Amino acid sequence: MNNKEKCKIVQDLLPNYVEKLTSDTTNTFIEKHLKECIECNDILDNMKKDFEKQTNNVEKEINYAKKYNTRFKKMKYTLLIVIYALIFIIIAFFTRNFIVFKSIANKMEDYLKSNNYYIRTYYYQGWTANTTETWVKDENMLVNYNNEVGHISIINNGKCYFVFGEDGYTVENYTRKVRANEFDFIEMLKNELDSPKSILQYSLNTAMVNGKDCYMLRHQNMILYIEKTTGSLVRLEELEGFITPNTVKEDDSSHEVQSTIIDYKFEFNQVTDKDLEFDLSGLKQLDISELKATEEN
Repeated sequence: MNNKEKCKIVQDLLPNYVEKLTSDTTNTFIEKHLKECIECNDILDNMKKDFEKQTNNVEKEINYAKKYNTRFKKMKYTLLIVIYALIFIIIAFFTRNFIVFKSIANKMEDYLKSNNYYIRTYYYQGWTANTTETWVKDENMLVNYNNEVGHISIINNGKCYFVFGEDGYTVENYTRKVRANEFDFIEMLKNELDSPKSILQYSLNTAMVNGKDCYMLRHQNMILYIEKTTGSLVRLEELEGFITPNTVKEDDSSHEVQSTIIDYKFEFNQVTDKDLEFDLSGLKQLDISELKATEEN
């Protein structure tokens, strides 16, 4: 075998030799030839340089891929932590609201069963202010509007007296349930808060109102303030309602919207028979049939 043939064979084997894929016998043959052949040594050197470049590039790509993979894993874990944290916050938020609303509803349920209570309401709307007091004990009720003679008193025997100033009329066999009007609204509110839907209908906050630590429940344009310890209604505020004239020209649409505020004071198991006493002597008795005819006309 001449030298050209050996060079041809060695050069074909050099790529595998550089990558250390050849056997010991082949390595001995190649290395023996390299000692005698400058041309094949030059080719080997170039191959080694190319191989090192390729190896470095591959290592760079591998390192980049590792860094990218590590960064991606960190981002993935961070994103998962954020998602789990948000889910936890949402669940905690709705759970807290649900527990608070159920607690309020249970407390309202307790005092809605009461048959001895006093309620005083202060009603404000724009420049209008009214006060209503209600006393209830067993089957008797006295309602006084604006601290003047104008009230309803229901007696045990089923008689109901409607008084207006010095005039009034009596309804025999009055069958309406003895219950303050405020309780109808409170019962509706209790039923809403007792439902899981309430956590979507009402936002929940806290506030101090009339010196009482309250939950502040907001639904659309209505805000309710409910005492934390008793569950009793402290204030109702509606953000729409009375529009003041505001001394505006007829063609001017500007106006001021006043909120409606009702403050409540509740007292339970403190009403006595004396609170329900009212002197009906001297009352000018109106003909109820005439009143009904007037209302119908």
